[in-house]
Amino acid sequence: MQLNIQADIKAAEKALGALKKQVLYAAWLAQKETAFKVRETEIKHMKTVFKKTSRYTLTAPLVDYQKYAQYRASESKTMAVDLISAYTGAKGNRERSRHYLWDHIHGQRTHTGFEQLLMSAGILSAGQFAVRTKYLRLYSKGGTASKGVYTKILSQLKAFKTGRGYSMNATNSKRSKRKRGKAGQQFYHMTIGGVEGIWMRHRSALGRAIVPMFIFVRKANYSKRFRFYEVAQRAANAYWPREFRKALRKAIATAK
Repeated sequence: MQLNIQADIKAAEKALGALKKQVLYAAWLAQKETAFKVRETEIKHMKTVFKKTSRYTLTAPLVDYQKYAQYRASESKTMAVDLISAYTGAKGNRERSRHYLWDHIHGQRTHTGFEQLLMSAGILSAGQFAVRTKYLRLYSKGGTASKGVYTKILSQLKAFKTGRGYSMNATNSKRSKRKRGKAGQQFYHMTIGGVEGIWMRHRSALGRAIVPMFIFVRKANYSKRFRFYEVAQRAANAYWPREFRKALRKAIATAK
């Protein structure tokens, strides 16, 4: 997902005549500064639309600009502010094909890695989505379910992919069953009262209960909250003229 900032410098070159060689440098410098201004604007916007914004999320918009020598030789005088579409996870251990903010930008819902593993295991159909319920918050910190909960669910449902003789999937051994029983958390894929999903048999001081952790639905859309393109374009339109004028004055003043 990328917004390109294009430079139209023909009019300035014509007006400056002999000094037109300075225009290209000024355009490069102005685009570079504009791109960083757009990035700052995007970060401010993200803070207003998301309730809790991590430092990792705020680093998502990147500035991608050419070196001056490359920019001068290029026919396409563009620079970009980019929300990387393919990126490596927080710990750098896996690459994802689509940025996790994509759904909030386009107002659509795509399958998560958790859902893809459920589909590979034949638990979730291609047209379904696994929607979290309020009960998942019982095992979360700060309103976000921990990675451990997802790992337990996938392990007990045998949804992890196996390879090289190693598996994270739970077994039916006495030791494994005893461990699950001791933790008081056992997960099942089943339908109760016409509701299909992932249910948990929970044991607490109040007794035993079975509650839905995820329910399977046919449609799940996000609202379009993060207006990446709209905000970036408005910022680029606002900053580019003033940055170009400032850069051009600097270029002319330092011309040899």
